[in-house]
Amino acid sequence: MKSATRSALTLAAKLRLAAGIAVVAFLGVVSMMVFRSYQSLMDEKLHMTRSMVDQSIKIADSYYQLEKSGQLPAAEAKAKAGAEIKQLRYDGKEYVWVNDMHPTMVFHPIKPELDGKDLSDMKDPNGKLLFMEFVATVKADGAGYVDYLWPRPGSTEPEPKRSYVKGFAPWGWVVGSGVYVDDVLSVAKKETAIAFSAVALLAVLCIVGIELLVRRLQARLNQAKEVMDAVAAGDLSKAVDPGAQDEVGHLLTQVSTMQSRLADLVRQIRSSTDSISTASTEIASGNQDLSSRTEQTASNLQQAASSMEQLTGTVKQSADSARQANQLAS
Repeated sequence: MKSATRSALTLAAKLRLAAGIAVVAFLGVVSMMVFRSYQSLMDEKLHMTRSMVDQSIKIADSYYQLEKSGQLPAAEAKAKAGAEIKQLRYDGKEYVWVNDMHPTMVFHPIKPELDGKDLSDMKDPNGKLLFMEFVATVKADGAGYVDYLWPRPGSTEPEPKRSYVKGFAPWGWVVGSGVYVDDVLSVAKKETAIAFSAVALLAVLCIVGIELLVRRLQARLNQAKEVMDAVAAGDLSKAVDPGAQDEVGHLLTQVSTMQSRLADLVRQIRSSTDSISTASTEIASGNQDLSSRTEQTASNLQQAASSMEQLTGTVKQSADSARQANQLAS
């Protein structure tokens, strides 16, 4: 049944189906590209976050070395390192904070009200003990990512955030920074809208192009069908315009050639038929003449037979007379 259904599809339907498959495939490719773009953008954001945390660790280590060498007391070294790290910004308003392993906030550039507070019981709206998670990640792997909800600067509404945290063992610090996932999603949505708008435009152009092609092919194939129908009906005079010399043009050229050859063949047959008709007439005339001559010959033979009968009677009569004369003489 499936093969029969496929074979029943017209050329126009097959072209439209091919265009539809191409559009769907292109949509699939674009969707995959958008997803990869989102992943790439997220990786780029996280790379910036890691770089900023690493830079903060280097700042802390530089002051730790001053402390270690005796050039600065520990408290002053930590204060100066903290002051420098607080000023760091990237990607607009993103920042770096530091808490310790208890966890207690060492400093937070955006929420200074948290400085010095015990954060072991702080939860996000989903109930995650985020600062305990930061400490656990550093203890387990030295560094890593943690997902949680946290309000943006200047806002009180928590949003999904992914932060990178790394430990600085000499001071027992957990240095962290993160990116808001919605920022990446927003960019990805814009790219998706642009990509799918382009796909929609290409789809419209493709559909319009296919429809124009289908109509042109249908017109030319209908011309070939009309010529073949005329030939089947015995009309060999219908004109054929091959048009462009593509596959359909070659088909129409072959149809025109076939039509011309059939016309030549019909002319030859008509000529042969006329010759046969003339010959038949001549043969009929000859037969009539032969019949007339045969009748004349038969009449002559009949007359000859009659004369022979008369001659035979005369000879018989003469013989009888001679016999009588012979009897009288004896």
